[in-house]
Amino acid sequence: MPISGSVPALKCGTSDFEAVSNMTGADLYAGRLMRRTLKIIGWGVGTAVVLFIALLVLKWLYPPFFPKVWGATITVDGKPSRRSSLYLNRWGLLVRQGSNGRELYLFAGDDERGWVWRCEAFSFSIIPGLALTNDERYTRGCVFPNLGERDSAGRVIAKPKRSVGRNQLITAHLLEFTADDGKRVRVEW
Repeated sequence: MPISGSVPALKCGTSDFEAVSNMTGADLYAGRLMRRTLKIIGWGVGTAVVLFIALLVLKWLYPPFFPKVWGATITVDGKPSRRSSLYLNRWGLLVRQGSNGRELYLFAGDDERGWVWRCEAFSFSIIPGLALTNDERYTRGCVFPNLGERDSAGRVIAKPKRSVGRNQLITAHLLEFTADDGKRVRVEW
C-alpha cells in the first residue's frame, strides 16, 4: 500500500497506463506543477541567454554598454558615496549621486595622461546593472561640451562649455580627480 501522496510502486509487467491510472489527483497535480515550473525556468533562462547574445552580436548596431562594477569603492572628499556607482567597458563611467543630483563622468587611460569628462545626464541611460548609450547621445552629451562642436572641416564652431582642471590620477584600478564642484573624488575597483 503506497504512502499517501507518493507514486505507487510498479509491479513487474505493469504498463505505463496502469501506473498512471493508479496515481491520485494530488500526484497528477504535483507532476503538472513541476513541469510548469520547469517550463517557466527554462523560458526565463533561455530569454536571458538570447538577450545577452543579442547584445554581444548586435553591439555594432546598438552602441556601447557599460556593465556595473558592484565592488567599487567611491569616496568624495574622503567620505563614502554609497549612492554613486561605476560602470566599465574599455572606458569607465562614474555616476555620482550628490546633493545637486546626478553627475556623469566618463574617463579613459591608465596614467596621468588619461582624461575625465563631465557628461550631460541624457548621454547615458542607467538601468540596474548597465549603463547604455549610443553614438549621437554620447557625442552631444560628452564630446561637444568638453571639446567644442566642430563642422565637417574640423573647425570649432562652438567653444567647449567646460574647461575644469581635474588634476586627475588614473591607474589600472584607481581613478582620482576633482569634480566640477571642486570636491575630490576617488574611485577604486
